[in-house]
Amino acid sequence: GPPYAASASANGQYLYVCEWHKPATSLHRKRSDLQPGRYVRSLQIGNDKIEQIDSLDLIANPESVHLNPAGNLLVVVNTQVV
Repeated sequence: GPPYAASASANGQYLYVCEWHKPATSLHRKRSDLQPGRYVRSLQIGNDKIEQIDSLDLIANPESVHLNPAGNLLVVVNTQVV
């Protein structure tokens, strides 16, 4: 789905991206029709490509993400839509 928030590693090699909505289908005519997203994706950024290396399923709506300067702690805030 569309990205909502992102945090990059200090060396610029990794990017962590919150998915705010699930991907659209032909049934989704408006943004408000989209279902809540649930993943934080980790991407490795190379010279000529970007590769997804992992994903974290947070059940609902990851809203923000922050990687600490040491790169060993990822903080994600999410809400659960009822």
